[in-house]
Amino acid sequence: VQTAAQPVDDTGSVSAVKLPRVWNVPFERTRDFFGRKELLDKMLQSASTSTLATQVISGLGGMGKTQLAVEFAHLYRAHYSIVWWARAGDEQLLARDLAALAPRVGVPLADTVEHTAEAVRNYLSSTSERWLLILDDAGAPDQVARWLPGGGSGQIVITSRTRGWRDVTQVLDVDALDPESATKLLLNRAGGGDVAGARLVVEILGGHPLALELAAAQVRHSSGSFS
Repeated sequence: VQTAAQPVDDTGSVSAVKLPRVWNVPFERTRDFFGRKELLDKMLQSASTSTLATQVISGLGGMGKTQLAVEFAHLYRAHYSIVWWARAGDEQLLARDLAALAPRVGVPLADTVEHTAEAVRNYLSSTSERWLLILDDAGAPDQVARWLPGGGSGQIVITSRTRGWRDVTQVLDVDALDPESATKLLLNRAGGGDVAGARLVVEILGGHPLALELAAAQVRHSSGSFS
């Protein structure tokens, strides 16, 4: 069995990769993920440590925060025994998603969802297994602090549009794509086209990923031209 983690290749697989014994990521890895190498490298640095690490992926809506977390989870899944995704936009929803991990790791169900979620948090804080916990679309730090493991050999990745995390933990800012990556994304999603025209669209839209997606969709369903 392969024990050393390796990144997944461009086809979305790696031979003999050691899969996590518990895996819950509700999104497939996109085949046309471009850029963000520096951010992925910073996340990988935390994955390579033996102590608890927390990072917040921060940025405006549509910048690709969730997609970055998905890419990281798939790309470096072999680092972990447990990979668990939780929706953090609402505290009750977060508690339910955390509680759903309980039967997967042998934590007994408690009398309430919240108590079960707390038991899962305590389990992650004390287990020697390497785990990755992704909290997607979190609000302010105090809205999720209760549910964050306080120790263990794990990594917490939080995506958030909310300011205020910088005083709490490491923040990775997700900005517009660089021109080269943005052009590749636009051409790929549009199904090809004029490179010069694509570069002009990227310049006009400022490399905003969601805006590029919308532009590509318009090209696909119209003239097929960037002009």
